[in-house]
Amino acid sequence: KTEPVTAVDIQKPIVQASVGAFESAVAFFGNSTLNLGKTMAERGSTYLGAAVMYESTVVTYGGGQIVPIYPLEGTFVATHPACINQSTDAELAEGAELFRSYLLSEAGQQLAVANGLRPVNSAVTPAAPLDEQHGVDLTQPAIVFTPPNVDALYAIQELWQSARKDVNLVMLLDTSGSMRGDKVDNMKEAAVQFVEQMGDDDTITVITFSTAPSILVPPTHVGEARSKIINAIQGINASGDTALFDAIAQGAAVLNGAQRTDATNVIVVLTDGVDTSSVRPFNDQLIQEATQNNTTIFTIAYGGDADEDVLQNLAFMANGNYYLGDAASIAAIYDEMSAAFGGSVGVGR
Repeated sequence: KTEPVTAVDIQKPIVQASVGAFESAVAFFGNSTLNLGKTMAERGSTYLGAAVMYESTVVTYGGGQIVPIYPLEGTFVATHPACINQSTDAELAEGAELFRSYLLSEAGQQLAVANGLRPVNSAVTPAAPLDEQHGVDLTQPAIVFTPPNVDALYAIQELWQSARKDVNLVMLLDTSGSMRGDKVDNMKEAAVQFVEQMGDDDTITVITFSTAPSILVPPTHVGEARSKIINAIQGINASGDTALFDAIAQGAAVLNGAQRTDATNVIVVLTDGVDTSSVRPFNDQLIQEATQNNTTIFTIAYGGDADEDVLQNLAFMANGNYYLGDAASIAAIYDEMSAAFGGSVGVGR
């Protein structure tokens, strides 16, 4: 089938069952295929044996170790439409036109090739790294699917969301004294937006930590208590020391005690400092507890005083992502994580 996929195709039982089977096998989440390729390159085959990604990602991160397989059934070519808003002023519109012209010029297309993208300007010949040494077969794909229409795209998104595996999430929020002021306000706003985007059948636990961790919201289905969860987060205040390691231990204990076989386990940790008051040390035992049951851990260093080594190590060991954030970027970080949990990239084990 090379003609466009239709909404009717998406509604066929075999398609619905296939997507449902894929989503039910998701064990942890990522936010983009680019990060997926990067992580595969860093961690090797013990992390993941196969994945669906763009050819350019293989070129960028493959290093000869990731081998592209072109499906016999065919594949699609990603396009990136360029448009200018009608309300844009003349100067900005002219700049956009110049930028688009540059992208399609020989110079722009040669830069695209250098980054593993196939040229669309016939005057530019594909060259390294688009070659056999990087696993690229320029005779492929033999079959290219025609892009679907808008109705089909909506049907695909609706199917993906309906089949999406639920999330069993523990949110750890630093409420120590160093978080006073704009830091805690921005954190609360970002956390609220995150909760607003969670699915009704997702489960959330919110643990705040200062001198000691405290369960603010016990394991709760979001749909039945979304407003209460948001109100609880909005009532957070900052004071005390930083019991980061004890909070991680408590989050792991809650998650492991409230397991859902139909959901993916996730811990999100935000802190702006180093641990100052935990009973528990940061060691292999704590990491083992935190990563049980295929738990994915996302860590956020809020500002330059956080213990980046600990947060990076924890995220690495738990197949998650580490973020370095500040007041300007914290909302975008939570939004990016929310997109990942929404099913943009799911990894099965």
